[in-house]
Amino acid sequence: MYVKALAILLLCVAVFFFGRSTGVDAERSKRTESAEKTITKRTEAEKVIVQDRIVYRDRIQKIREVVHQCNIPADLIGLLRESRVFTGG
Repeated sequence: MYVKALAILLLCVAVFFFGRSTGVDAERSKRTESAEKTITKRTEAEKVIVQDRIVYRDRIQKIREVVHQCNIPADLIGLLRESRVFTGG
């Protein structure tokens, strides 16, 4: 009788630890899956940001080229200075 009780007790303990370890593994897999989704979303967002930076860099470069190539006639500069729109040299 003690042997049966001991066997049932060991069986209950084994089932408890097996269920616990299975639950922990399931929880870990959920966390891993969640982390993978987060990393994927972050990577996609970074790609969009990099593309936007490239676009803005190109726009800034075009503006710099236009500014360096801009030749305003002297009479227009005088008119802008008189109206206090342009104060630079």
